[in-house]
Amino acid sequence: MKYKLLLLSLVLFSCSKDIDDIPNPTPTPNKKYELSQTYRNYNEPHHITRNSSNSWINVHEIMIQNGVDWVGPDQSGPAFADWSGDGYEDIIVSPLSLDCWTCEGEIPQLYIYDTDLGDFIYEEMVFTSNGNEILNRIGNKIIGDFDNDGDPDLLFGGYKDADYDTYDKVWILENNYSIDGTFIPHDLSDFIKINETATVDIDSDGDLDIFFIKQNVPNYSNKPMFLINNGNFNFTLDDSYFELIENSEANHTFYNNGENNNTIFEDINQDGYIDVLWNQPADWWDELESNEVKDMLVRKNKILWGSNDKYSYNRHTTIPNIEGFQLVDGIEPWDYNNDGIKELVVIRDNATSWDDAHSTTQGFYVQILQINNRELIDITESIIQNYTEVNNTNLKPVRFIDIDGDGYLSMIRLKTNIEFNYSFEWEWNGSAIQRIK
Repeated sequence: MKYKLLLLSLVLFSCSKDIDDIPNPTPTPNKKYELSQTYRNYNEPHHITRNSSNSWINVHEIMIQNGVDWVGPDQSGPAFADWSGDGYEDIIVSPLSLDCWTCEGEIPQLYIYDTDLGDFIYEEMVFTSNGNEILNRIGNKIIGDFDNDGDPDLLFGGYKDADYDTYDKVWILENNYSIDGTFIPHDLSDFIKINETATVDIDSDGDLDIFFIKQNVPNYSNKPMFLINNGNFNFTLDDSYFELIENSEANHTFYNNGENNNTIFEDINQDGYIDVLWNQPADWWDELESNEVKDMLVRKNKILWGSNDKYSYNRHTTIPNIEGFQLVDGIEPWDYNNDGIKELVVIRDNATSWDDAHSTTQGFYVQILQINNRELIDITESIIQNYTEVNNTNLKPVRFIDIDGDGYLSMIRLKTNIEFNYSFEWEWNGSAIQRIK
C-alpha cells in the first residue's frame, strides 16, 4: 500500500509543476530522403551493381542545391553506391551543360548521404594525384569492387571533346574514402580510349575483369579484348576470347562499339556458359559499303552464345527487329515473375536519324523475349501491358529495383533531370507485366 501512495504522490507532484518546466521532446527533423542502410556486393558485373534500390531518386533535384542548373537526362550517369563506407548509399554524378555537354570535361561530383539531415550533401572529391586530369565529359560510369576490399570503385572517362580531337583519360578511382577521405586514380588510357566497357569475371578467378573494344587494329579495325585483373589494380591485355572475321569491314561492323556500357555478360540461357548481350546503335548510323557489311548491320543487336570455345559470329542470335523502332537503347535480363528464369527486355525507341536520337520527344517500345536454348521468342503482346507509346519520350536508361518492397523487381526509368522527369514503371501483377506509371 505504501508503494501505491508513493507513486500517487509522485504523479501529483509532477502534475503540479508549471507547464513551462516540462521539457519538450526534440522535434524529429523533416528528412527529405529516409534511406536505410544497405550492404551490397560490388564484386559483380556492372549491369547488376548499377541497379540500386535508390535509383528512384532524382539526382538533378539534389544537384540544383549545388548550383547545377541542368543535366543531360541520360548522360549525367548517377552512380549510387556506398562511397563513404557507412552503409548508406551516396551518389557520384556528372554536372553536364545544356549548351554543350561535350565541350568541357567536368570533375565528377560526390554527394554524401547525411543521416541526420536525411539529404545528400555535396563534398568535393579528393584525389591523391592527377586532379586536373580526372574529368568526365559524358556520364557513363561503372561501379565495381576491383580490388576485392568490399568498397565500390569507379571506372569512367574516355570521351572525345566537341571537336573530336582528343580523348579524356579513362580512370579507375580506387575508393579509399572510408580510410582517409580520398580516391586513388589509376590511369587505364594506355589500354582503353573509349569507355564503352563492361565488367565480368571472365576467367573465374574471383575478381572483375574489364571488357572493351580496341579500335584501329590493323586488318580487323575493331577487336574485342579484356583487361584481365591481376589484383592491386594491375591488368593484362587478353585478346583470346573472341574469334575475328577475316573481312575487315564485316569485322568492324559486327564488333562495333556498344553504347552507354550496355554490353552485358551473363549466362542468359542457363547452360553454364557466360553469354554476351551485345547492344549497338541502329543500322542507319553506318554507310552500306558491301553486301557483307549490310548483312552485319542487321546483326548489330545480338547475343553471342558462350561455349567452351571463343565467342564467334557462328554462334550468335540476332535480336528480332520491330519495324519503326529499330534503335535499341538496351538489352537487359529481367526475372519479372520470380520464377528463377530471366527473360530479355529490349528497350527501343523510334528514332530514324542521328537528330532523332538526340530528341527527348520520341517514343518507346518495350520488347520481351523468352529464351529457349538459343532461340529468342517474342512474347511482348501476351505478357506486358502498355508497352509502346509515340510522341512521348524514350526510356533510357532503365533500372530494375524492388521499389515497393513486395519482392518483385520493377522496371523503372532512371530519373536524372527535373525538366524531363517522366515517371515510368512496370511490375508483375500475377498474370502480366502491368504499367504502374
